[in-house]
Order: sequence, then C-alpha cells, then structure tokens
Amino acid sequence: MNEINKTRLKYAAIPLFILLFLIFIPLPFYFFYHFEYFSYMPVILFIAGITVIFGGAWSSFGAKSYIKDVFRTGLPFNEGDLNYIYKQQLIMTLIYIGIGLIYIIFAFLISFL
Repeated sequence: MNEINKTRLKYAAIPLFILLFLIFIPLPFYFFYHFEYFSYMPVILFIAGITVIFGGAWSSFGAKSYIKDVFRTGLPFNEGDLNYIYKQQLIMTLIYIGIGLIYIIFAFLISFL
C-alpha cells in the first residue's frame, strides 16, 4: 500500500470508527435499560452522516498548511502541483461523502427494523 492510500485510510478510519461506536455502544442500554434504540438511533445516525458529509466537504485535509510551508520555504511550486492537490482533496471529499452515505443507509436500515 503506497503512502497516499495510507493517508486516505487514516483520514477515512476516523468517521468509520465513530460509526461503529454510534451503532454498538447504545446496544447495551437498549437491552438493559429500555433505551428506544430503534426510535432514536436513526435520527442520530442521519445527523452524524450529514455532519460527516459537510465536514469532508469543508476540510482541506492539510493542504492549506502544506501550501503555506511550500511558499514560506521558497520551494518550486507550479500549477501541476496545485492540480494534484485539488485532485487529492476531491478524492478525500468523495470518500467522506461515501462514508456519510453509509451513515445514512444504516440510519434507514435501523429505522425499518
């Protein structure tokens, strides 16, 4: 696995772990404390999915600080580098949109149980 894919996986793992946390942590409360899991969790997961989508759309994934460092140090930087950075940001944004859609799909699946 190359370095770019490792970085993408690192950024994508955080909302996936949060999804697992949101799904499995309330289950004991459902079984032992009469928490209405199937009433509340779809709403919580839907809101979390929308938050992940917007968070991924507005995040720069470290590109702003990288560009600042390049300009500050005076390294050569051309339009091809900017296009590469924009492409990587688009890929990460699409990954976050996909993860947000997974949240929303789980919300709909739980609501139909």
